[in-house]
Amino acid sequence: MKKIIYIFLPIFLLCSQSCKDKDDNSGPDIPVEPPLATNLTLLWETPLTVTNSLVGSSIPTIIDDKIAFAKRSVNPDITSEFIYMDKNTGEEITRWVNDDGVSTYGLSYSNGEDHFFGSGNTTYHINPETGETIQKFTDLTAGDFKVFGIEDYVFHAVATPNLHELMAYNIETLESKVLLSKADTAGYNANIKWCTPVISEEGDKWLYIMNAYFIGTNPSSSKLEMYCYNVTTDEMIWDHKFETIFPAANASEPGQLSNKNLIFNAGPYLFALDKLTGEKQWEIKFDWNMGGNANLVDDEKLYVLDGTGGMYRFLVIDAETGNIIGEQAGVKGLTSNMVRYKESIYYASSSDGQLYSLDRHTGKLNYKTQAPFKAEDADRFFLNGLAIDEETGRLYAFDWVSALCFQIED
Repeated sequence: MKKIIYIFLPIFLLCSQSCKDKDDNSGPDIPVEPPLATNLTLLWETPLTVTNSLVGSSIPTIIDDKIAFAKRSVNPDITSEFIYMDKNTGEEITRWVNDDGVSTYGLSYSNGEDHFFGSGNTTYHINPETGETIQKFTDLTAGDFKVFGIEDYVFHAVATPNLHELMAYNIETLESKVLLSKADTAGYNANIKWCTPVISEEGDKWLYIMNAYFIGTNPSSSKLEMYCYNVTTDEMIWDHKFETIFPAANASEPGQLSNKNLIFNAGPYLFALDKLTGEKQWEIKFDWNMGGNANLVDDEKLYVLDGTGGMYRFLVIDAETGNIIGEQAGVKGLTSNMVRYKESIYYASSSDGQLYSLDRHTGKLNYKTQAPFKAEDADRFFLNGLAIDEETGRLYAFDWVSALCFQIED
């Protein structure tokens, strides 16, 4: 089986109030304008619009010589499909058209040979070479639009009105089994949100799973449970149940892993649990509800964007202690997902039409690059997702109008 290629990165945008480190009492930061540079060479651009339709796309997934992204046109006709493009030329290879009337948005997974995504109660297994559906796994009556995978397993949260289950599907045998089942109870509605797959030091397949119980039917108030499950041995390793009632805990996206910790957010909190025992290591209380996991673990660092009033700062946080170890003020606009290449972190602004490069050790801005579009189109640049091809040093960007490929020159 070929090398696993998957992306666990959030699409959600950040909220807009300033966050502070638990020991940070400093005043407001002075905006610093980063240098404008041309360290990215545009290799190709492929328009995504047809007859002026508004097109959205998910975070792209690199599959061998292809790059796949979910496309949804909302005017004049509603269509949902996966487009598979040649990553070297931008030419379309094939496409998968959704004939079930459900959305293709969310996180997808590829093992390098096959492609999977979830929508409602169905997990779709697609051949990226032909665009054909190989298999459909259908369970219960509803479900999430995200799937997660590792080696020969794909995971998808499905539900009925009173029950949530995390399913595991074996790619080789096509067998399925329930890993975690949570029912509504005592005024709380079960809501399994995500899982983070990892290979343990012993070679077993582990999952870190979040369940965020809604209070009644209100997703803005939740009780949070975290689980560590061994798929290989079919046993629960640990669980951690929080007593705190969290605002918008359901907004959390897949947890990030450092050398020692599982790190994730719940409402305005950022947490670190020991990934072997589930014991809490630290927490940071932000002044705003984080709209999903806006951080990326790199060795022992987290990268977080926060801000207020349209001006943002970029933070580098020590993954072992929760302390801020780097900061850059003066960042404009909300952000796409963040991706790393060598010594830099890249993200794009949805408000000023800039692509930002930051030093991954300090958070300081290296440069920003203007979108290669007309000025009136700048505010929609990179609204959605970025992907990095580590082997070639190419950066792929998808927004409402075009798919683009840049060569990174630094």
